[in-house]
Amino acid sequence: MYSGSLGEEQDNAMQRRILLRRQRDEERRIRLLNAKQRVMGRDMAALEKQIEEKKAAQAAEKSAEALYSSTNAAIRNVLEQENLRVKEQEILRNMELQNAWDIQLATKEYTLTHRLNDPNELKNEGPARQGDYDPRCGPSSMQMFSGEDLQKGDRIKMQQMQMRDWTEQQKAEKAGKKQADADEAKSYFNYMKQVEGLRNEMEKKEAEEKMQQEILVAQENANLRDQRAQRDLEYKQMQRSLDQETANYTLNNPMLLERRDQAKSRFPGRVRRDHWKGMTVNQLKDIQMENEKIVAENKARRAEEKRIAQLEGKLSDSIVDVLQQQYDNEQQAAAERRIRLQQDLLVQAREKKMRDKVLNEQLNTNKIGDGFFNRFGQSCR
Repeated sequence: MYSGSLGEEQDNAMQRRILLRRQRDEERRIRLLNAKQRVMGRDMAALEKQIEEKKAAQAAEKSAEALYSSTNAAIRNVLEQENLRVKEQEILRNMELQNAWDIQLATKEYTLTHRLNDPNELKNEGPARQGDYDPRCGPSSMQMFSGEDLQKGDRIKMQQMQMRDWTEQQKAEKAGKKQADADEAKSYFNYMKQVEGLRNEMEKKEAEEKMQQEILVAQENANLRDQRAQRDLEYKQMQRSLDQETANYTLNNPMLLERRDQAKSRFPGRVRRDHWKGMTVNQLKDIQMENEKIVAENKARRAEEKRIAQLEGKLSDSIVDVLQQQYDNEQQAAAERRIRLQQDLLVQAREKKMRDKVLNEQLNTNKIGDGFFNRFGQSCR
């Protein structure tokens, strides 16, 4: 029912989309064939019509999709209801079978064939006789034998009881041992926990003492650092004052000054030789010229050393080039010798092959030629 209507609706929606597409293509073809409309500008009416058609197509597609989704939801609900109905029927059938089976198990002892199928039938039967004076056993019953152990069942039960008792005792001993081990482990755990607590307390106390010691050391270091900074500041100030005093002494001491006016005498045109600490202008020029001469000599010496180093480098390069050329010549000569040797070997191999061919024809064939009779009497045999 639903599948048929859904298929028809899908086919109708497909047909509508195909017709709309054909209509849009035809209208577009007509607009494209109209050269005036195509050249002069846009057709706003056609564009608005296209927009409306697109909106109508989108609305139609949206409605078709909504119908399709609602149809699928209805189909899914029907399928889920059918699946639930099948599962309920299966559960009811299983419950009926289980009830029938329980009834059969509960009443199986009252059936006629129960004794035939009871595996404990022989176990439930009593013994053939009860003691040596059982009235059921006559002289011909052959139920009394010498050496027969009538107390076997009781003895087996007694042994089973003893075994059960011993097993219970062993279980009790093992349980007691296990409990003792557990108690010992618990006490050891408590002891270790206490030891761990004491250790943690001691470590915490040691950490606190260490931290306190570090704080004291840090404070002492800070004090020492401040004291050293103060000493360094005082030393710098003292050094600065000493430097200032030295500079003042150097600038103001007449024995250390180089001024020429110190040698002026009270008498005009005369100088005091005992106060003279400087040189004349000509002496200073001579010293400057000598220094410039030394600088020029050093530059010339370095240039000469550089030129000699360049010459030595060029000489080394030329020696390397000569050695390389000699090595290349030797390699080329060796290659030529190898080529000549290979050619000689090829010639020798070719000559050997021809010689072997001639000897083979002469010695290993029975052709009668000039040397055929000359070989008689030449063998070692």
